[in-house]
Amino acid sequence: YIANADNYSSIKVFRSPTKYEFYEVEQGIGSWYTVTSELLKKSSVISGDVSAIGYVLATRMADEFGDDVAIAIIDASYIGSGIYSWIEFNYFKETFGNTSYTDVQDGIERYNDYVSFYLENGRYPTSDSEVSSYHEKPYRKTPGVCYNAMIAPIEGYTAKCVIWYQGEEDSSSHKDTYGIFFDALKESYKKAFSNEDLKFFAVQLAPYATNQGDFTVTQYNLGEADDTFVISTSREGPVLNASDLAHGTIHPSIKSPIGHRVADSVLKNVYGLYADEVVEAPRVVSVTANGNKLIITFDTELSLSYGKPTNIIANKKKFSKQTNRSS
Repeated sequence: YIANADNYSSIKVFRSPTKYEFYEVEQGIGSWYTVTSELLKKSSVISGDVSAIGYVLATRMADEFGDDVAIAIIDASYIGSGIYSWIEFNYFKETFGNTSYTDVQDGIERYNDYVSFYLENGRYPTSDSEVSSYHEKPYRKTPGVCYNAMIAPIEGYTAKCVIWYQGEEDSSSHKDTYGIFFDALKESYKKAFSNEDLKFFAVQLAPYATNQGDFTVTQYNLGEADDTFVISTSREGPVLNASDLAHGTIHPSIKSPIGHRVADSVLKNVYGLYADEVVEAPRVVSVTANGNKLIITFDTELSLSYGKPTNIIANKKKFSKQTNRSS
């Protein structure tokens, strides 16, 4: 990709600075870049790395639409950030302020305390002796702070879709409620970009030791919404083998397969290309009991891995699995 980058002059990247704030930043931060081979190297002058997955998507779009169509990718990311930080603060407070979800009240209190301290002292607190709700890394659990610094400045841009690659920070504390906060994030972004038809492509966490199980399934279930498509980081699909995952790392080291999966889904579901192609994991239509069997109906045909039979184990009882194309 680095060697061929100079052949894709139509690709532009906007890189938001990696930062958080307790107030909405005005326009004027971040920069647009024309992607070149030099830009993609580690010694790049760009502030932060370019999203490999986003860039692979851009090259596929450039191949489809030609050099006459500018392809714009906005890269707004902060490693280790939580989903709270990417939701607009006032919307978060209105939606969840009276709920008992984990860390919600602490996050709202921290935001307000930091703002009050700043107004009094001209700086943010540096220890819990200054503010009781102090957190060394507020971008992990504080609502709105990444949105303020990296999304607010680009409000009003025309956006076609969002690639959402996040979840490690929330895999334990929000394994049951993540979908609720993700819905709030989607509404927040649809408003920011004035696009009620905005599509979201959620990249599922690879099955690393700390994020297997319930949270991975929760992410898979995000795809039940009409505006959300789940992209697997595993070779065989969600919740299965992770051949893209290098041993001992949390994220796949081979980015191009995931980038192509995102591209397949974006080209189909945003631009209407390859309408007859199956690019997403099969969705469950219904589950019914029939004696000692569970009949699981999917929305498309299934091919089982390596031709082996597939069984479901539940409560130490073994059920055979039958699949039908239609209900």
